[in-house]
Amino acid sequence: MTTPDLTKKRLRRAQPIQVRRRQSSSWLDRSIAFSWLNSELIGYVMLIALSVFMHLWQLGNMAMHHDESIHAKYSWQFYMGKGGFQCGLNSAQSDTYCYNPVFHGPTLYLSTYLSYFLFGASDATARLPMAVAGIALVASCWMLRPLIGKRAALLSAGLMVLSPTLLYFTRFARHDALAILFTFWLMVGVFRFWQSGHSRWLNLAMASLALLWATHE
Repeated sequence: MTTPDLTKKRLRRAQPIQVRRRQSSSWLDRSIAFSWLNSELIGYVMLIALSVFMHLWQLGNMAMHHDESIHAKYSWQFYMGKGGFQCGLNSAQSDTYCYNPVFHGPTLYLSTYLSYFLFGASDATARLPMAVAGIALVASCWMLRPLIGKRAALLSAGLMVLSPTLLYFTRFARHDALAILFTFWLMVGVFRFWQSGHSRWLNLAMASLALLWATHE
C-alpha cells in the first residue's frame, strides 16, 4: 500500500474523533465576549443602580402628605372593594373606582392598586409606582442619545439622579412623577419620529399622550 493511501485511511479514522470532541464540548467551555460593554453602558448601569437605591431607600419612612393620604386611601378602597367613590362633578356615589376630575385621572389609582396587590398596602407601596417612574425617567435618557449625543444624554441621566426636586416628587404619592415620565416619553417619541420617520417612535408618542391624559385629567 502506498503512502498516500495510508494517509487517507488515517484521516478517515481521525475525523469521527474530532466530530465527537466538538459534540461533547460543553457550553461552559465557550468564551464570553464583552465587546458590547463600554464605559457609557457602565455609566448608565451605575446611575440606574444609584437611582434605584435613592428612590427605594426608606420609601415609607416619611409621614404622608395630605394629597398622598387621599390618593393612598382611595387606592386602598379600590383595592379592598370598599366603595364610597364620588364620580364626576355631580359627586354621584359608586361602589368601585370612577373618574372624578378633582382627583385627576385613573393611572395613579390603577398603578397603586397593582402595587398593593403585589406587595401589600403600606405607605411605601403607595409611593412605589412613582418611585418606579423616577427610575424609569433616568433609564429613559438612553433614548436621547441620537438627539443630543451620548455625553449629553448621560449627563442628563446624572442630573436627573441628583436633582432634589425630581427625587422628592418621584417619592411622592401624587400624579406628578407619572406625568413627568409620560411627558418625557412624548417628547422623545415626537423628536425621534421627526428625526428617523420610524413608526415605533410615533407609537411611543401617541401612547404617552394617552397615558398623560389618563393621568392628570
